[in-house]
Amino acid sequence: MATIRYQIGQEKNIVLERENYTESIFSEQYINALRVTKYLLGEIKGDSLKLISFCGERGDGKTSCMMTVANLLCECAQKGSVRYDFVKEAGFEDIANIKFATLDVIDPSFFDDSHNVIELIVGQMYTEFKQQSRKCDKFGLKNDLLNAFQNVKKNLCVLHDKKLDAINSMQELDVLASSIGLRHHLGKLIERYLEFIGKDVLLISIDDIDLNIKQAYMMCEQIRKYLAVPKCLVLMGVKIDQLKRVIANKFASEIKNPNQTNNSSQIENNDECEIMADKYVTKLLPTSMRIFMPKVYTFINSQIEIRDGKKIVLSARQLKDAVVELIFQKTRFLFYNQLGNISPIVPNNLRELFVLIGLLSVMESVRDSRCEEEKGILESNKNIFKQYFYNIWRDRFNSKVNNQLEKIINFDFGTSLNKEVVRILAENFNSYLKKDYESSKPEEYEIVGKTRESDSSKQLSTASKNILDSITDDRNFGYNVSVGDVFYLISSLERETLEEHQYSLLFFIKSFYSIRLYEAYDVVTETKGNIYPIPESDLEALSIIDHRFDNTNELQQLVGGSYFTYAAGDLIPVLDGQTLDMRFIKGMPINNLISEIKGEIDEMIAMEGKDQALLSKEDIDKRKEFNLKLNLAEVFIMTIKCAVRAKEMISGGSVSSGKNNINIEEVMSRLRKNVDPFIYRKFGPNTGYYLFDIMAPFANILNPKYTYCKFYNIDEDLFNKILGYPESLLYKMIVKIKREYINHGEDKIWTSLHSLMSESVIRNADVLTSVFNNAIINRAMSHDSATDMMTRFYKNIQNSHLATQKTADDDEPYLIEFHFLEPLAEALQKMFAKDLDSNYINELFKAIFFWQEWKKPETYSTPSVDELKKKISRTRTSKNLVDKLLGIPALARDKEFIEHFFKEDIDRKHKYTESEIWPKIEEFHRQLVDPEARPDIAPVSVETSPESMTTSETSSEPPHAEVATSDELIESTQTEIQA
Repeated sequence: MATIRYQIGQEKNIVLERENYTESIFSEQYINALRVTKYLLGEIKGDSLKLISFCGERGDGKTSCMMTVANLLCECAQKGSVRYDFVKEAGFEDIANIKFATLDVIDPSFFDDSHNVIELIVGQMYTEFKQQSRKCDKFGLKNDLLNAFQNVKKNLCVLHDKKLDAINSMQELDVLASSIGLRHHLGKLIERYLEFIGKDVLLISIDDIDLNIKQAYMMCEQIRKYLAVPKCLVLMGVKIDQLKRVIANKFASEIKNPNQTNNSSQIENNDECEIMADKYVTKLLPTSMRIFMPKVYTFINSQIEIRDGKKIVLSARQLKDAVVELIFQKTRFLFYNQLGNISPIVPNNLRELFVLIGLLSVMESVRDSRCEEEKGILESNKNIFKQYFYNIWRDRFNSKVNNQLEKIINFDFGTSLNKEVVRILAENFNSYLKKDYESSKPEEYEIVGKTRESDSSKQLSTASKNILDSITDDRNFGYNVSVGDVFYLISSLERETLEEHQYSLLFFIKSFYSIRLYEAYDVVTETKGNIYPIPESDLEALSIIDHRFDNTNELQQLVGGSYFTYAAGDLIPVLDGQTLDMRFIKGMPINNLISEIKGEIDEMIAMEGKDQALLSKEDIDKRKEFNLKLNLAEVFIMTIKCAVRAKEMISGGSVSSGKNNINIEEVMSRLRKNVDPFIYRKFGPNTGYYLFDIMAPFANILNPKYTYCKFYNIDEDLFNKILGYPESLLYKMIVKIKREYINHGEDKIWTSLHSLMSESVIRNADVLTSVFNNAIINRAMSHDSATDMMTRFYKNIQNSHLATQKTADDDEPYLIEFHFLEPLAEALQKMFAKDLDSNYINELFKAIFFWQEWKKPETYSTPSVDELKKKISRTRTSKNLVDKLLGIPALARDKEFIEHFFKEDIDRKHKYTESEIWPKIEEFHRQLVDPEARPDIAPVSVETSPESMTTSETSSEPPHAEVATSDELIESTQTEIQA
């Protein structure tokens, strides 16, 4: 197998190979050149043009291959040499018996109106003659050769239309006549020259003749007319298409009529000129005499060897793997080869490939990117690679696209980047994005060979069309367009048949996102306080802050709330007409479930610290039910994409009918055009609806604290308690994927969240695409229960089927998996286990998820004083005391009384002593069980956040002064919903 050998720095020079010809990437070209040479040597004494052309694009290695062939021919006569052995083993031993003389390669850049190709050839021959003549004592041969030079020189003067000093007009005619014999005299000169230096054939090498736009045609004519002589073999490096264009333009300029105004006639002339140029080049450079340069992708499985001087930097690695591995090892940017193919990041041009390899090879290696000493090296490497990628790849596109890409590279408008990328895609792929999907064939909308069971292809195509139209709508606000929206467009476009430059544009954008996502992840996780950023108080007054994005990190703002955009029903089969992967769910039961958890969690934490063997059965059952409630709440916290107001959901009366059959695509379309950044809304106590999205955990994990604290009744204190509670999903996620190497000292919360995000955050475009494709492929075909399908879904998509590259030769790739989803799947499975003692959680889930009728559990009895004291335990602050009391289901209806009873203590933030709290509780209980003992009280006004005021105005439920229990609120969902 061929081996690509790269010496650091060689991309600047011609590579002349002198050994290992059979292992060279040009071995086939060398053998073809020998084959053509052998054929042409058979007619070397004839007057035909004997020309071998090396054809390819700029940077394909034409010059290096041509010069290696020239060197091979000149030195293969040395028996016992590597060149001789190669020629002999290839079956061309006859060539080794020929002595070739070679001249320096002819550079077309020297050609102008005063100097032409024949003059340069003759000039080189004359220079060689002068050097050799000092050693030659054959004066007769030298004189003959000098006369031959003089005869050619006289004829060359005619080419420049120079008049010689003539005695009479007859002598002028003699000179003019001699120009007709230039080829004859040049043939004689070459014959005498070869005899003088003791060689058999003159080898002339001409490189990149097509680069000289003005003189290319004239040079081709001179070669065609005057080098068709015996004992002369011409090697030429050329880009065929460029040469045809140059000659066609020359023909067009010759026949152009300046008075012609008919455009169609001009077009016909241009077409005719192109045909003429094609025929001319075919005659000058016959296809059988062409040596075509290989593209890089033809030897993607070849081994690559990189040397720095004599030191081997990298060896025995396939090209397609070596380049992407080098990129990862030096920058940690991930690029992937397609199965059996190669990543577009690997150039399909030899010079560009060596430029990239050279760039990467001279970078310092980064073995451990977590090491403080190597972080600076990594940052420098990343910046160098970004400049290479952005500059080299932008040059592939026209000026319009180039300017568009430059804008996003330097984009600094906060949360509007995704909309800008959507605009670029819409402008460059408008005809594809606006096509009529409804008129397409049904089979085009099958997903990986699986048709959707419950929807017609027309409905599916309409959904796709609606989503595309919604995403590309100019009225969308930038912060309401997500990475998921961008990749929905890209995924749709990649299924089309596109031009090469269009595929390149999509690859550039995907790679751009891979770089941005990775950099944002690093900024967020590696810098203290950036996961859940809080503005510094001393700088806040000196800066303009958009408080709608308070506490959101850089990665959140880049993602825009979602990695994945899809139509409801895409990922999990529809069950009884209801979508399970994306749907609107009830808000109030979730809010009040969290309130219950808030009131009980301290007691549960206290139980964790006790000897478990000493706990009563009642305590064990209570803790078991609490854990299920907490897990249920967390399942919804992690899967809620956003809050939705009732007026935003109105669609054909579906909300007022109490049925969850709202057109989600239509609602999302309205939300994207809403001036309110809907993804960043905080959830008030009366939020009526949430949008459940089974893929939401991937976005919510970007800022776990923000995800939890979006709920009005989860503050920092409660979040930290959940984070440290062993039975919470958040705790289980961290334990499941704990990273020992991540350690931020005493800041344990930063360490825990960084560890969680290390595995859970998607920070590469290919990984993002692979996760979604995996979800599509694993779409269930059978209609099991909702929770069974959801549980299986989370288990199936944990493996991305991708791995990182090796960080070093002796390392193993790291499989990219999302184990943080395991606790979600386990929680769903546990809540619906057949051996579950109570169906309370089961029914609560259905009431929230399916808006089903709620069967009220048996009524709670008012707790005794001792039970209250047990609930309160060691609580001492007035606020925590009230929270615990409100978390007791039996006291939910007494919210107004509770808040009034402790109002003064809360207002002054009182902290009770041991001697104060128990008498206070006893008096509270006395008034609790005997309403007549309560003093007359005015209704207590509840302070409401701006978010809760906004949501309550549009919620399906009327505003409530009291917080009811989850069972009571779920039961109330069966009443007619007021829109």
